[in-house]
Amino acid sequence: MYLKLREYVRDHDSLVYGIILVFLVALIAYYRVQIQIEIGPIWDTFDFLSNAMYFAGQGFGYTDLTRPPFFPFLTSLIFRLSVVSESVIFYLDASFLVFGAIGLYLFFRIKFEAMESFLGSLLFSSFPVVILFTGVGLTDIPSVALSIWALYATVLAVKKNPLFFYFSFPLAMLAFLTRYPAGFIIFPIFFYLVINRHDVSLKNMIGGILLSLLPGLIVLVFFYNQFGNPLGPFSSFYGSTQKAWSTTYVYYHPDPLYFLKNILSYIGVGGMAIILGSVLSAFIGLVTKFKTVKLNFKQFSPSKLSHHTKIKVLALFLLFSLFIITFAWTQYFITEIIFLVFCFVLFYTLRNGNIKDLDIYILFVSWFVAFFIFHSVYAVKDDRYFITMAPALTYFLILGFSQIKRLWGLESKYKNMAYNIFAVILVFMMLVAAADYIPGIYDHESQNVVELNDIKMASQWLKVNDHQYFDKNISSDQWPYFSWYLKTNVKQVQLSNNNKDYENNLNTDNANYFLTVKEGLNLTNYQLIKQFGYVTIYKRQ
Repeated sequence: MYLKLREYVRDHDSLVYGIILVFLVALIAYYRVQIQIEIGPIWDTFDFLSNAMYFAGQGFGYTDLTRPPFFPFLTSLIFRLSVVSESVIFYLDASFLVFGAIGLYLFFRIKFEAMESFLGSLLFSSFPVVILFTGVGLTDIPSVALSIWALYATVLAVKKNPLFFYFSFPLAMLAFLTRYPAGFIIFPIFFYLVINRHDVSLKNMIGGILLSLLPGLIVLVFFYNQFGNPLGPFSSFYGSTQKAWSTTYVYYHPDPLYFLKNILSYIGVGGMAIILGSVLSAFIGLVTKFKTVKLNFKQFSPSKLSHHTKIKVLALFLLFSLFIITFAWTQYFITEIIFLVFCFVLFYTLRNGNIKDLDIYILFVSWFVAFFIFHSVYAVKDDRYFITMAPALTYFLILGFSQIKRLWGLESKYKNMAYNIFAVILVFMMLVAAADYIPGIYDHESQNVVELNDIKMASQWLKVNDHQYFDKNISSDQWPYFSWYLKTNVKQVQLSNNNKDYENNLNTDNANYFLTVKEGLNLTNYQLIKQFGYVTIYKRQ
């Protein structure tokens, strides 16, 4: 029985590892959602929930339709089934982690063995930064999952069947409509198609592009009807990337190396173990095979390079220098173009070097750097932005892990066993780290739990004590929260340290009630009538 099972696993390793992966990632996602249900939604989540209600035809007046529409639209489909709950958006968000993990596993299978691909996809799914923002009801995980499948389908369209273009471009469009910065996925897609242009079916590629325009056109028409300007939300997003942010803003981090400095905290113990194992193996390989390495190095001579190769090497040096010079010192789009050209020159310089899957290597490099440039140059930085770079980084971590086999010289069954044991230890470390990390998220978000509970109690009190509240003007500095719980349009009041700002806002809105988390306000025309912890309710006198 055991021998038959082992033989089946060996013959169907891709399927077996895929099933195990889905089970483990689904377990992580489910566990994470349970914690988020206890924590409750956060600011952005309430906006997506309100938009979803609007798309479901159950709107209550408040929306923020400048936000990308695809994720709340998906949520609205469930709301239309009379399943209206905050947990809906949590589960939907988490399901995209499983969807993305499957896509990344299949993507890695192009290059790696089943076990290595399984390890890579599980590694991505268990990164602390990925777990932290899974199931929160934000668009980061869904947009990255769609981006993974868009790039995977692009590679399949070139290498396997051009009909995959009818998936790749629409998926890329949906990723963009899920989170606008996901549009930078066009850089690696463009790079890959250009270097493989002789294998590209132009007819199917154009068909895929045209198909992708359909959801884009629907959104443009929708924006035109809402704002009178079909490009309004897009220009609003672009404008936000150019604005000068206050240095007191919590996410203001002008350091362009912010993500590199924090990278070890993003990848967790699994990623660090792979880096350590790869570096250690490379060092051992260098020491044990020093004579061979030295001989190969001596055989390399710049004089043996052709004139064209020397020009390409010089061009690479100049482009990389220009990339470093312009990085964080000029408009990010210019730096993106410079690095894209660098990738082209790098590919054409190395393509005769018999490097297997060179196009895939540089594809992942361009993927990582395209998002790294944008999010590093953008003055506002949130750790969750690193998720856009996580799949590409995972590829190189698993590439390093796979090279351990070559460095160890695994012709010996004992060395091969040690390699497999290392893989099992890594999986165990990742799962234990995830199980230990997830409960800590609740402790970290404990203040949100308390504040949300106060907001719920204040909302309930207003419902009970003023049955006509929905006909009144209500303003708040926590307007997405109160709009959702009161199911009415609560007007926004920006937090300020100046009493006069509040007075002006409230008088302009002619507010009957003001719900705030600001303490110690002395408002001329408003009387404090009730307080629930962090939340104070004022009523116009």
